[in-house]
Amino acid sequence: MTDPIIGIRVRAWDSQSIRVLAGFRQTLAARRLPWRWQVSTKRKKRASLSDIPAQAWVLGPGVRPPHDRRPALPIVLADEFAALDEDGCHMAATLDQGAVGLIAAAHLRECGYPSFAVIMPDQHGALRERSQAFAAAIAGAGMPCRSAGFPADPAGQAVSLRRLVASLDQQPFGIFCPDDHIAAQLRDLCRAAGRQLPDSCGILGSGDLSSACLATTPELSSVSIPWLALGSAAVGQLQRLFEDRDQRGPSLIRPYTVEARASTRFSGHGDVLVRRACAWMRKNLHRPWSMAELAQHLEVSEATLNRRMRIATGSSPHAWRNRRRTEEAQRLLADPLLSIAQVQRRCGFGSLRHFHRQLQLHCGMGPAAYRRHLLPG
Repeated sequence: MTDPIIGIRVRAWDSQSIRVLAGFRQTLAARRLPWRWQVSTKRKKRASLSDIPAQAWVLGPGVRPPHDRRPALPIVLADEFAALDEDGCHMAATLDQGAVGLIAAAHLRECGYPSFAVIMPDQHGALRERSQAFAAAIAGAGMPCRSAGFPADPAGQAVSLRRLVASLDQQPFGIFCPDDHIAAQLRDLCRAAGRQLPDSCGILGSGDLSSACLATTPELSSVSIPWLALGSAAVGQLQRLFEDRDQRGPSLIRPYTVEARASTRFSGHGDVLVRRACAWMRKNLHRPWSMAELAQHLEVSEATLNRRMRIATGSSPHAWRNRRRTEEAQRLLADPLLSIAQVQRRCGFGSLRHFHRQLQLHCGMGPAAYRRHLLPG
């Protein structure tokens, strides 16, 4: 097919749709594909696909094909949730929903919360899978975790969240919500009940939707869904469709980091030293530095710093720094226009060998393999 026109349908110009479009555009540029594309914005979830003379469609987050008939044109869905069989879509990629919960559990533990709670949707599906993975990870670490049901009807949802807030005692809680809209509801209820965020309870959402996370204070932390990778994967699926190649199943992609904001900025049971150490390490991730330099800046011994970091976060300063650098590298590797060497330098790794070793340790694969996994097709 010569210079096809690709229609891209989004429901709104939100942060998720913008990132999907960015991944799509960057991959087209990197592969030098002569495709033309047009964006159509309609609020309806299942609006008609007739407003653009397209040879194929990419549907962004929250969009599905119209109910009236099965689509005649190729349609690729770039969303965190799978399509139904009757939708007749090809998935760009499949999100590892369990990994969302595992990353959330690791983040709240590293923040230093002693107790945890999770919003558990009553209906089976992707959101419940995230919550179950979170609860299993916390239980596996031998730590307490409360579970609050979340029914389908809005009235029942509000009642369930109010009961959870009322049941929390005085010790700090780290609470995981499998969706940012739920997290925003919980934030408002906690503030109305006089609970101080993040010291009394920390709230972590999922999806990194700016309209929910950044609308009011405190801004919500959220597990970042790899929207760039979903946009890139859509290009690979369309290539296979246009070239009549055998359609393989969608690749499995994993979330890679938490967008940490004020709602979980607890860090260390109120230990001022640990908070200062974490803030300094985040500020200086981009350059090499030693533990001696960090200890000198904080005016403590390395042994004292190591002991208090382990008590507060469960990891040493060295391991905490490498984990944050690896998370930043995972985010940057989603950009196909950055070379692996550029990612290594931006993240403060002293050499490609060290970068490879750390990514292998945390992700089970090196930078090149991780990029192929992250940008399927």
